[in-house]
Amino acid sequence: RERAFLERQQEEARRKSLAEDERRKQIAMEEAKRQAEEAKIKRQNEERVRQEKLEEEERQRREDEEAKRKFAEEEEERKRRAAEEAAHQEAERKREADEEAARRAQEEADEAD
Repeated sequence: RERAFLERQQEEARRKSLAEDERRKQIAMEEAKRQAEEAKIKRQNEERVRQEKLEEEERQRREDEEAKRKFAEEEEERKRRAAEEAAHQEAERKREADEEAARRAQEEADEAD
């Protein structure tokens, strides 16, 4: 009888030990799943941040190119206007010089009379 009692106790202890081992195994699997999910989310977030950074760099590059293009166009327009103004001033000086020469020629003709 005592031997049967001890065998039952040993069997109960063995069942408890197996149940505890199974519980620990289940907890470890759940922890591994949780860590894998966290790692996946972290990778996705890192990829999203990397993609956003690339998009921001591309947007900035396009803005810089547009600003350079616009500046170059404005600079060309300033040069064109300056050249027009210089040509206008030169034409005005030539007209004044021609008028002065005509006036002098007229004066000389009047004096010759």
